Amino acid sequence: MIGLRSLARWRRPLAIFPDDVAGTLAGMVARLAPAFDAATLAVESADGELDGFDGIAPRGSYERLLPTEWLLREAVPLEFLRRAANAEQAFFRLARRRPAAPRGSIALFDAGPDQLGVCRIVQLALLVLLTERTERRKEAFGWQLIGHVGDPPFQRFDPNTVRAFLEARNSGRFGVRALDVWRRLFPGRELWLVTGPRLGKPMAPLVNTIEVAESVGPGIETLSVTLHALGRPSRTVILEVPGDTAATRILRDPFRDQVETAPSRLARPDANLLLNPQGSKLFYRNDAGDLIRLHVPNSPRDRVPQAHTHRVLPGTVAAGIGGHGRKLVYLAVGEGHVVMRSTFRLTPHAGSEIGCFVPIAAGGELWPLAFFRGELRAAFVASDRSLWRVDFANGTSKLVAEGVHAVALARGGNALVAVDRAREGDHVGKPAVLEVNAFGTRCLFCPEEPWQRAMLRISHPALAYWALGGAHAEEPQRWEIRVFRSLVAGASRKPQMIRLNAPEGCQVVGLDVTGDSNLDLGLYMLDAERKELFVVGRSRSKTLVSSSSRIERVAVATTAGVVAYTTVDKEIGFVERSGRVRWRGTIA
Repeated sequence: MIGLRSLARWRRPLAIFPDDVAGTLAGMVARLAPAFDAATLAVESADGELDGFDGIAPRGSYERLLPTEWLLREAVPLEFLRRAANAEQAFFRLARRRPAAPRGSIALFDAGPDQLGVCRIVQLALLVLLTERTERRKEAFGWQLIGHVGDPPFQRFDPNTVRAFLEARNSGRFGVRALDVWRRLFPGRELWLVTGPRLGKPMAPLVNTIEVAESVGPGIETLSVTLHALGRPSRTVILEVPGDTAATRILRDPFRDQVETAPSRLARPDANLLLNPQGSKLFYRNDAGDLIRLHVPNSPRDRVPQAHTHRVLPGTVAAGIGGHGRKLVYLAVGEGHVVMRSTFRLTPHAGSEIGCFVPIAAGGELWPLAFFRGELRAAFVASDRSLWRVDFANGTSKLVAEGVHAVALARGGNALVAVDRAREGDHVGKPAVLEVNAFGTRCLFCPEEPWQRAMLRISHPALAYWALGGAHAEEPQRWEIRVFRSLVAGASRKPQMIRLNAPEGCQVVGLDVTGDSNLDLGLYMLDAERKELFVVGRSRSKTLVSSSSRIERVAVATTAGVVAYTTVDKEIGFVERSGRVRWRGTIA
């Protein structure tokens, strides 16, 4: 392992990691540093106005050749020619005047499908290099994902920001438009874009670009890193791929203690389970009414995931849950009042907690929370399945609908809600699917007949369609799924219809994609004995879980094919729509 003493420049950023992780990253940093220094030196050399000379350089224009070199030409012409041919002559070095206030830099990272796996480890090593460079130059530095346009850049390099960096993954592909927005937001900053070849080559003439790519071929296990500094030739560095053990440790949690401990049991849920739309976090409530947040494991080899407890005030229970990434917002509901809490500051004055009077009772299930941060407004489902919109800034609340069946959160915080009775608009008292936003509600669909139950699903990430599944009130085994195109356009086109029949005694628990197309939809079902969970589509069916005990609770992610379940024998598990088991464990 490379010692930190031989890497004194990067001692501070590498010191936050355990020794084994720091050693893996130090090897990459040592290999990348020469090419990175050459690229950044090229950028620095073009900064500032000319301010005379400040030394002697081995290269330069002959207008700046030292007088002693010209004297040598007169005295010994052949020696002058030899020194010129071997680049041994000396020139005056130009001095440049820098502004008093450093302009700083912004690093944008691509976390899309081209940069998963070991490419993210190389990105972390590049983040170490960029952090050290700006600290040495005493400049401001921030980094963010290129797709998170408008989110403030991270300013620190510590365990919390590193975890946020490693956990940030998306399936989107971003181009020149996203980069143009960042350039307008930070016009005085130097931009560095860390991405793959697909995005790096078109961007190379616009900003400083670093391409990270895996070498593809039989027996080839290397990574290529190409640096494109503006106005300078490209430089490529070939890195060896870290071993599976080291790579897995860095990607999952580089700060976790490697000492294995006895698996701890998770707290038993006291209410329903709730998955976030992406299927990466599970929420449930314990006996005390507190909110439990659990990170969904990615592999059966993962250890027991750590449960984070968010405690509520006495006399209240956790209800609505929302947020984005590592930012969590949840409601603590009491008799006649609602308190909204968050893991960040809601406003500079309100802090991380704000309350409002709402004439409802405590209790009920966990539901997704539509939270509109800029307006300090939220929409949530109460214990009697009524839908409320609350303006926390003004302390007002309003009943929107009754008989909520399902809620699905769309990008931007808006919510789609299937209800029995709308309370406003042209569809008062009728079943409908409503879109709830910060300033109002509109009806997207109003069926001719009431349903017994309904479920929603939203496509991700483009929101090209949304789907509604419902059982007829008089024939609960006959399900109809309607696919509506373009949520933004208000579902103006005629919906596509899919009809499925649930076997006798089976219970439908979710709606999801079952085939290769996003329009090939089906249903998650539990058999009559509640010991088998399976998915049924128009042309295929698959058993996902076969349990020796009854399945007690099931939660389905509304934009991703992930299902969570618990059994009466204290088992908890996560499975994908493909049938791959992510993890199984026990609860207390």
